[in-house]
Amino acid sequence: MLYQNRGAVPASRFAPLPGLMGNDMSTHPTSLGQPLAGAGTAKGLLLAARVSTGLVAAVMAFSGALYLVGPRPVLEVMRELGYPPYFVPLLGVAKLLGVVALVAPWPRGWTLREWAYAGFTFDLVAAIVSHLATGGSRQVAQPLFVLTLLMTSYFLRRHLAEANRAPAAEGRSR
Repeated sequence: MLYQNRGAVPASRFAPLPGLMGNDMSTHPTSLGQPLAGAGTAKGLLLAARVSTGLVAAVMAFSGALYLVGPRPVLEVMRELGYPPYFVPLLGVAKLLGVVALVAPWPRGWTLREWAYAGFTFDLVAAIVSHLATGGSRQVAQPLFVLTLLMTSYFLRRHLAEANRAPAAEGRSR
């Protein structure tokens, strides 16, 4: 029960701002909280969410395993970035636990997946900043690409979860 969501997201969080693009944004295709029309669109979004999540999980699992094994090139890069040697296996374990939290089926209301997304975001942003700070700007493309995949996965999964909750909420209110 430690990681359960304590309350529902208020509907006003997704309400359009008055005066912004007219009075009604509910027909806008990027409006958050609005279910997308058409089963084909939902299937495409589900596929995109699964593919992006799978790619992020694969990259992080591979990275976490490399950090646990600790080959010399990985340790050298981490040393050049200024991280101590004991940090590498610790980060490897955290990444592997994050992969489990990302792909495992959790009961509705649990927030372990949200924590995994947050942890991976911190990891990838720290990698980008570390490379930029040490002059390795050529190395920024990889974590930036994975961060883009991560954000794609997160927002698609959130949108699909909101779309799935909307019909369930309507059925209970009748």
